[in-house]
Amino acid sequence: TLRIVQQRLKQPYYGYLGAITGKIRYGESVLSAAARELKEETGLEAGELKVLGVFHKTDYSKIGELLEDKFFFGKFIPPIRLNHPPETAYVYIRDQQESTFLEEYIYPFRESLYVNGYEPAVENKMFKKPSNFVGDHVWYEELPYNSKATLRFYPSNPVSRVIIYLSVWAAAIALFRLYRKAL
Repeated sequence: TLRIVQQRLKQPYYGYLGAITGKIRYGESVLSAAARELKEETGLEAGELKVLGVFHKTDYSKIGELLEDKFFFGKFIPPIRLNHPPETAYVYIRDQQESTFLEEYIYPFRESLYVNGYEPAVENKMFKKPSNFVGDHVWYEELPYNSKATLRFYPSNPVSRVIIYLSVWAAAIALFRLYRKAL
């Protein structure tokens, strides 16, 4: 299974990583809009598509202004988000990994995605190092960048997924029986 993420380039959530999104044009179906957005954003052709769920979300500013009113179509089990100390990046990402933040996205019954970020300007402020243009940027092919992100995917064991899934169902059935007995 391939999961594609993109970095948002506008507010809200500027700079965050997320799924490919886009607007549905007037008269366009949800599935044709999904195929078009995938082609526009990645150059990839969509195979068979189907709607697995609908999620509605509104985003407001701090003073209560409506920023976005969205409907998401797809398969939605929100990830569990954990913050790890940046020092542990060498364990989860790779040895000698520079890091100013490390987040783990755990998708229940599936896998984990680690997102490691390195921002030299933030590191310089944290450790009170001298700041200048060269030291505040990541340089790649002679071009300066404000930050660097490294993603590491950890698939879960299918057997453990089945065991956890069955355990959740067994717990739900046991709770339901207790509830019925209490009545």
